[in-house]
Amino acid sequence: MSHRIAAVTLLLMLAFAVACGGNPTWQEEPSANRPRANVMIQFTQASIDPETAEITADGNVVWNNNASGMTGTVFFKSSVRDAFPCQMRPLFMEVAGGWQSIPISADSEEVTLPCTPKPGEYGYEIWIYSGVEGTPNRGMDDPQFQIPGKIKVTP
Repeated sequence: MSHRIAAVTLLLMLAFAVACGGNPTWQEEPSANRPRANVMIQFTQASIDPETAEITADGNVVWNNNASGMTGTVFFKSSVRDAFPCQMRPLFMEVAGGWQSIPISADSEEVTLPCTPKPGEYGYEIWIYSGVEGTPNRGMDDPQFQIPGKIKVTP
């Protein structure tokens, strides 16, 4: 038994030595993301993909919910409102501190930006709630999870 422990210890030490020695064999590849006319952002209760949507000046963004049993909304802070050269309604409504989309459930239609924002970078959050319309004791201004995202509009 002690020979097995010694052999395993030796193998682990060799693996560690190989892993720590020499130059790394990998390099991070440059991003292949390029601004596109249309980007679909998919979210779950724990993630957004892509975290940064890069669109062209004539592009648009669509959000799709992949969080089974959860509802999400898109929330922009009030400071972002001036970037949109159009009416935010009917898909977004003004709420305390910003603009919030209609609820997006896993079996509902996606939510689309009402128009393309001016060139620049704009942060937003996906607010996640239990159930289709949020739980009875939890209002739409009190999400269970908030996941940050970003839209980058290139001229």
